[in-house]
Amino acid sequence: MLSKSAWWILVGKESQCVKLLTTKYKVRRNWLSSSPRFNASWCWRSLEKAKAILLKGAGWSVGDGRSVLVREDPWVLECPNFRPLPLLKESLGRSLVVHGGDKPSVDELGRGLQNRFFEYWTFMEKSINKPPKSLKNDIHWVRPARNGIKINCDATVGVSKSVVGGIARDWRGSFVFVFAFKVNTNLPVQAKAKALRQATSIAISYNLQSVCFESDCKVCIDGLLVPNSPVPWRIANLLKEIEALVQTIPTASFSWVPRRENMVAHVLARWSLENRFFGFFDASAVPPFVLSVVLEDSTVVS
Repeated sequence: MLSKSAWWILVGKESQCVKLLTTKYKVRRNWLSSSPRFNASWCWRSLEKAKAILLKGAGWSVGDGRSVLVREDPWVLECPNFRPLPLLKESLGRSLVVHGGDKPSVDELGRGLQNRFFEYWTFMEKSINKPPKSLKNDIHWVRPARNGIKINCDATVGVSKSVVGGIARDWRGSFVFVFAFKVNTNLPVQAKAKALRQATSIAISYNLQSVCFESDCKVCIDGLLVPNSPVPWRIANLLKEIEALVQTIPTASFSWVPRRENMVAHVLARWSLENRFFGFFDASAVPPFVLSVVLEDSTVVS
């Protein structure tokens, strides 16, 4: 409750109580980072303590940027504490024209550009949670339940069109069918939704009775599994079509998997786009490059 009250003060909620407190204690835009008032009431001191909680997740939503202090305020959600990384001393040379009126030399500009790249990659290496190698090795395709079929599908986006690809394997790890088709979109999320739509239609045409559809598109899978999940409007109707189609399959399920578990479908779609080879494939016509990924999966399949 204290955190919620502190949040109301921070955002200036339309409330007589909030207005009274902000006026009495002269709350300004820097309230979160300001020092606490030791002569304040017990109630206000309690609210001041709640600022530490807000600081862990509060950030500015930037509009025209006029009231945001670029280097001090928390507004970059990808950075630690939502604050930009401090500039390296050497990189200040690129601002000499603005701040000092001098023209930096080519060497100074080059060093500044190099240091900016260094700042960026240093942050990226620290912020991206890379799984350890042992964990990566544990991520692999998993067989479906006995007598079941698993269809992995994915899409690769081109300049004006995309390719959706999918591979169906049974509980022994054997091919059931492999497909790759062009679709009329160059939007990644829409292409991946179309891949699921294509896989569902083909499963029905094969009269499959127990199917698990896997995709590495979390937005699509959440849209199919999580009630009232917000989805992009471009795929809303596609997901509704998929939900209607799977009603004709006795046992059907959807599952999100990381890219590593869906690598065969990803490689197939990419290969098909690059080589302009579309349609259904039997086991003898599957590209060798795709087969190598299948064989790698089969060595660790569970």
